[in-house]
Amino acid sequence: MSVEDCRVCAIEKIKRELKRAKSDQWTFDIDDIDLLVSTVEEQQKELSQLGEELGQWEGLELDFKEEIERLQKEIEWLKLQSLSVKEIARHSDRRHRGSYRQR
Repeated sequence: MSVEDCRVCAIEKIKRELKRAKSDQWTFDIDDIDLLVSTVEEQQKELSQLGEELGQWEGLELDFKEEIERLQKEIEWLKLQSLSVKEIARHSDRRHRGSYRQR
């Protein structure tokens, strides 16, 4: 597999994960969010490594660099959103368990 193929595969994988995470069918619970955050972190590492490799290429297309930057921003936003939802879920879960104790 060529470096170009690896580059395309990495971007497509990231796009699939982002699409899945943003889809209306995605239901957030603590385990899903943990998995999503770890997946996003893995993708960020892959993108960073890919970016370093790309920096060494001659004649790199500007639009591809922009695509990587856009995906990195989208991943970061998604990570922040998932962490916020996770925090809300934990808080809600604690409050919910407390209501059972009062009964």
